[in-house]
Amino acid sequence: MGLARVAIVTLGAIFVLFGTGGIAIGPYRWMTRDNFDAVMEKMDTVNEFNCKEMSSESLRLPANSVGQRPKFNVLPQIVIFPNRTNLIHMHNMALNRAYFYSYILQRLNESQVTDFPMLPGMLYYYMGASADVSSGVGLMNGSGVLFDTHTQYANWYPTILLFNNTLPLFGPKAFLVDDFQDPVNWLREPTNNTIRVDDLGSGPGHNYTASWHPLNSMVVRDVPNQIDFIPDLRTDYRAKHQYDYLIYNATRVGEMERMPNIKRQFFGPPSPGISEPYQPVYFTRPYFDCGRSNKWIVSAVAPVIDFMVRYSIETKLRRPQYVAITVTDLDFLRIDFDPCDRSVDSPDRTYFSGVARCRSTTLCEPLPGHGYQRGGYVCHCRPGYRYPYWQNGPFLGRDIEQASEAEADQFECIPVEWKLQRLTERGITPNSKRRRRRKRSLDETKELVHLMHLYNASAMAELRSKVAEHDRRDRELKRAQKAGSYGLGSLVKGLLSRAARSISTPADMGGQNVHYLGRLATFDADRFKAATQLISFTASVTPENCAAKTPQQLELPGEAGYGADTSFQVQARSALRLAHFLSAFSQNVNPDEVYGPFYSDKHLNRDQLFGEAFANVMSDGWIRSAGIYYDREAFWDPLLKRRIEYFGPTAFKLASDDTGDQKQRQLSFVAEDAAGWPLERAYFERDWFRILKQRWASNTYGLETFVNKPYVRTDLNGTGSKPFQRYPLYYRAPRFADMYWSKPYFDCNRNRDPNSRHVNDWVITVAAPFFGYSEQRSLQFLGVTAVTVRLDKLDINQCPGNFYEANYFKNSAPCHFESSYNYKCECRQGFEYPYNDISIWFFAGGTVSSQYERASATRPTKGAGSTLLPSRGSILVAMLVGVLVANLSRD
Repeated sequence: MGLARVAIVTLGAIFVLFGTGGIAIGPYRWMTRDNFDAVMEKMDTVNEFNCKEMSSESLRLPANSVGQRPKFNVLPQIVIFPNRTNLIHMHNMALNRAYFYSYILQRLNESQVTDFPMLPGMLYYYMGASADVSSGVGLMNGSGVLFDTHTQYANWYPTILLFNNTLPLFGPKAFLVDDFQDPVNWLREPTNNTIRVDDLGSGPGHNYTASWHPLNSMVVRDVPNQIDFIPDLRTDYRAKHQYDYLIYNATRVGEMERMPNIKRQFFGPPSPGISEPYQPVYFTRPYFDCGRSNKWIVSAVAPVIDFMVRYSIETKLRRPQYVAITVTDLDFLRIDFDPCDRSVDSPDRTYFSGVARCRSTTLCEPLPGHGYQRGGYVCHCRPGYRYPYWQNGPFLGRDIEQASEAEADQFECIPVEWKLQRLTERGITPNSKRRRRRKRSLDETKELVHLMHLYNASAMAELRSKVAEHDRRDRELKRAQKAGSYGLGSLVKGLLSRAARSISTPADMGGQNVHYLGRLATFDADRFKAATQLISFTASVTPENCAAKTPQQLELPGEAGYGADTSFQVQARSALRLAHFLSAFSQNVNPDEVYGPFYSDKHLNRDQLFGEAFANVMSDGWIRSAGIYYDREAFWDPLLKRRIEYFGPTAFKLASDDTGDQKQRQLSFVAEDAAGWPLERAYFERDWFRILKQRWASNTYGLETFVNKPYVRTDLNGTGSKPFQRYPLYYRAPRFADMYWSKPYFDCNRNRDPNSRHVNDWVITVAAPFFGYSEQRSLQFLGVTAVTVRLDKLDINQCPGNFYEANYFKNSAPCHFESSYNYKCECRQGFEYPYNDISIWFFAGGTVSSQYERASATRPTKGAGSTLLPSRGSILVAMLVGVLVANLSRD
């Protein structure tokens, strides 16, 4: 017992000396403290119990904690990395809601009799915020709209709030809540399907526009981050952009009006050119959402504009004014950060740059999908270095972050010390020559692998030990240089070594073949030719000649759209969000219900649905058209007071995103009722409508159930908050996996009719169903929402794929056998990148494709790695020596 106490006291003293001295807070001494640890310490000190006593600065993280923030004016012109998908969706959704509310508030801003009752009601705001969250589980943590003081002209209190009067504040905000303890969740399993909606403009201390309110400096008015929309103090006209739009109505099914029924303008968030400073969306610093979700979140903020003062006959006294902000939230822990120090894939330096623990002989590359945790990177060997013989591919960051000091030394690359230099060619030199290493043929490689299988016994274990001797010698030399008199440090190292993990390398694994090279054929020349022909064919079809093509020629194989669900995930979720909103609203709103002074919402009207279609197109530069397509007699028209046969509000963006003409962009939004499309183009006969209807019209099994917990104000002034009379609300809606993806096709205006709207490009359409209740209170299919995206935005995958993958472009990357992984071509195990480049360790895919075509013409190329394995003869000699040594040792 006494010895145990002494050991405990000794280890405790060691922990106090080394654990709190600022040297390192990781599990091992070599892991020095960095910015990641500083942020973790700050986050760990805040929780839901003490956050109300913390200062505002204690609840926020550094401004540059989030890097590569999307910008509206550069998004259409850049390549989006996979780790920015969450931020882009949050950016687009905040802008989507800002465009919609700006449009609808100004569209219905003329008449007390016809416009005021048609404005969105309270449940419209609540269900809209809830749909933002439910459609983006994992991508969004919250969503809402916060109105400025006395700018909300509520129409849901007709008996106590007279016309042209306002609410002091109104701020419906939805966020995910933990439903583990909910009475209705009898399985006691978190579902991520429970959403709470609060009116932040009600309850004690509800004035979020006041400077003392915690939310004010974080979201509402953060001037250093350029979030200063409300109150509106800006005088620059560029901060409020004017948009023109046209709307064509259908006279009947199959017939469209020749002239636009509506031709108007509205003021919306700024639409800056590439060099203009104003942005429509700004991001906050990461902050702790105290008292609501109680998480560290990042918010995107966009302005809502109205033409104030509403309904005034004095037009000269009215002006566009910021009246609200839309806010979308994302859990900070779900945002990937770039731990590398300005590598090839990290152009922007952030607060976490350089926290990766790659060694000096390696280069760092970030990986997507890790969120806020260590290990989201890989370490590649620098040019001039190679991997140890047991390492297959780059070192994984998650392995490095778990390594002890002894294990960490194994994540070094080994110097090669002689390299090829790239030749600088000036003009055309017919006699240009390149001297390079001899590259072994595939036959030699196959024979080498066969010999390794044949002699993969005790002799091979001995042989591998001898081959790896020079690698181990280098590592032992480094460890010897580090060894010395550390005093107390030596004691710590001795104590830890007793409990150290057993470090084994593949050379100690006996009968396992560590040199297995995988498939020897990763490139299909026929597939490369077919992929090239397909791309050439798509480029040959233009709006001018598409009418001469047959319908079959204007449709590509379905496998040509492989990967669209990943490349176009953000755009697809815009359609899914609209399907969730229509489902939630249709299943919970009854215009005949009255709750004391509070009246329920009205039926959805044409202006609202056209506004939703406009918002999807205007908020995302990749979406070319978007629409809502009702099934037969599923839409109730509140003006006609009856159901109409078909209704399909569809918005188009006809101008190119690449144009720098701001006037052309603002005149490019046109909408029409798709019920007027010709019968040969009727939307109810399109595959994305017909197939979804066949699937869901008779069987709604498989829909997800969402729970909405709305809290409303107790009175007009918002002195308190209480649950809504119908609490909670339920609705069933599709998941992302339930969406339908069309084949790639060319949307052609065959008749060249100027009054017929088409994208006139290769596109993919993605659609989602929405549902409501029939008169018998049974769930029924109401229609679909859809967005159309240009095909040239698709990120194709040319890498080797499995036989069951329906990918038209698989195995078409002309990487040499010595290269693998992605298209960039990286060197396999046992091979090195042969050129003396500073920060490049791979062959770019475009270069390899062009070099493959050059090789077909017997011109010089530069696209193969160099082998470090010995020749065939030396391998045979070494194997014979190994067998002889093994036999002598037995004797």
